[in-house]
Amino acid sequence: MQIEAVSGGATHSKDSPKKIQEAGTQFEALLLSQMLRSVREASSLDGGDSASTPMMEMAEQQFAQLLASKGGLGIAHMVSDRLSHEATQKKTR
Repeated sequence: MQIEAVSGGATHSKDSPKKIQEAGTQFEALLLSQMLRSVREASSLDGGDSASTPMMEMAEQQFAQLLASKGGLGIAHMVSDRLSHEATQKKTR
């Protein structure tokens, strides 16, 4: 999963609301994916079937992306709000 930089010398086009929202959603999807992986690894008593691991990882990533795009835990919204605020502050300076 690739996450694009939004701040730190970003140009005006990278500060667009759409790019900021995408960055927030990607960030939340990454966190959710890590959480799902941790749950799977913790719940696997015998280490799991190594043949199905890549398929489970892909399913976790897709599920995390879907959850994040539908609002998930609200992390994307919080990140987007903060980045939008930062972009607005940068424009007014």
